[in-house]
Amino acid sequence: MSLSKAGWDGGSREPGIDPRRVEIPGLKEEVVVQVVDFSSANAQFSILKNQDVAPFLAKPRPSFAKARWIHVNGISWDVVKPTALEYNLHPLALEDMLQNRASSRKSKSSYYKQHLYLSLVVHKAGASEDDSFPTFSAGGEAESSTSTLGEKDLEAGSLSKGDARAPVPDIELNFDRKYEKDLKGAFGETVEDGGLRGRELEGRTLNAYEGVQSKPLHSRKLGKMQQASRAGGLAERQAARYHIESLTKADRVHIHIEQLSIFVCRSGTIITFTQDPGYHSRFSKIFNRIHAPSDIIRETEDHSFILQALLDVVADHALEIVEEFRDQLTKLESRVLSSPDMGDVRHLHVLSAQLLLLKFTLSPFQQLLQQLRLVDGAKSAAASRTSSNGTDENRRAEDAAFVSYDAKIYLGDVMDHVDSVLASFDLFANLAENLISYIFNNLSYSSNSYMQALSVLSVIFLPLTFLSGYFGMNFNVFHHVIDEGNSNAYFWKIAIPSTVGAMIIFSWTYLKEMYLKATRDGKRIYLRSMLRKREE
Repeated sequence: MSLSKAGWDGGSREPGIDPRRVEIPGLKEEVVVQVVDFSSANAQFSILKNQDVAPFLAKPRPSFAKARWIHVNGISWDVVKPTALEYNLHPLALEDMLQNRASSRKSKSSYYKQHLYLSLVVHKAGASEDDSFPTFSAGGEAESSTSTLGEKDLEAGSLSKGDARAPVPDIELNFDRKYEKDLKGAFGETVEDGGLRGRELEGRTLNAYEGVQSKPLHSRKLGKMQQASRAGGLAERQAARYHIESLTKADRVHIHIEQLSIFVCRSGTIITFTQDPGYHSRFSKIFNRIHAPSDIIRETEDHSFILQALLDVVADHALEIVEEFRDQLTKLESRVLSSPDMGDVRHLHVLSAQLLLLKFTLSPFQQLLQQLRLVDGAKSAAASRTSSNGTDENRRAEDAAFVSYDAKIYLGDVMDHVDSVLASFDLFANLAENLISYIFNNLSYSSNSYMQALSVLSVIFLPLTFLSGYFGMNFNVFHHVIDEGNSNAYFWKIAIPSTVGAMIIFSWTYLKEMYLKATRDGKRIYLRSMLRKREE
């Protein structure tokens, strides 16, 4: 849900959304919150609904926890407000997350004193992702909607690190069943064939004619006439966009887009908000990783690796889109090389427009990754008013960085994936343009061939037509015909030489080119045969 749909009018307010002074009761929907508090020895998982968030945040973090991840599936004010108050989220970051305008769909980062804010545009191939619940390999003690897994369970001999299916007491098996049961129950879904039948996602697809999907935030200072004019223009743009979408629906690659908001706090906490309230299997699989004591996230006790994993999921989604374009362009290339037509030009045009928009929306994500790797320490120090001059200051700036040094190393792999994606989009765009050029060149060549055939026929029949008209005139006495015994032999004696002469005169250039081509082909065949004899 967006602010405009919730009845928010921010035109006459100061920038930002401060939860201490603002209430947005219309921004409400049922969400599911997944929480994990973990260290290298323990991991505690929780499933919360809207009404559970404020009481949960009021409790202190477990003493063993070195890091916390709060993942909110959807956006609701009764969840956003207590979270923002507890972790002192900046009003400008909240406004960026809640505005959710289609015209600003690009990834970006903002540094504040208490946290780093990342707004990511997630592109997914198809209408929705494969929503299936994770399964956990180890168990722990179950308590209410929170469960704990610790190294003490391993030391007690209930489960070995190398055997995920080792027998464990019944009380520990409750963790696997309970957490999965709580997760399914929280989403209110049913599982069929081992997978979750996810909720219907909003109809947000990416195409080259993407427009504003929600009504703009009008300022109260605008006059009624000006607002009416803007509303009329918006209606026309929306009608045109929907019309184009209906025309290109069968040709484009269907891509679902969603905003992912990430808050990286200095206290070792990461908070993520997804735009859609449905279940997100890729993000939930990170919880599965945290469940494994041997995973690098658990071993390092570093919340920066959760950020790295989230960014890696975004890059993996983009790689799947690359495969979708590769499949479509491969099929199109095969069809174009066999029998091109204008329908293929239409299809290639739609794909080219999509590729341009994808490069536009994914290039900021590439720049964001570069900033996290190269200037995160300096920006973090500047945001926290830390100087970066001198050895001690540099050390303090590095300590103040939101992303650890080890996580930055792994971010290099994510950057490689994104570079590969953008390079593939450039390649596909060039391939589409080349195929379009090939189709037009092929059609032009075919037209020229038809014209050439018509020209040859015209040259052949031009003297015949002239002579037929001449011999068809009315004569009292035609001595040449009489001398030939009233036959048409005299006509052909004139027509055949005249036709041959006309063909030679009008086709001299073409005949000369044919002769030169035949000569070159003959020389090539002769040289090839000579080389073969020499090799023998």
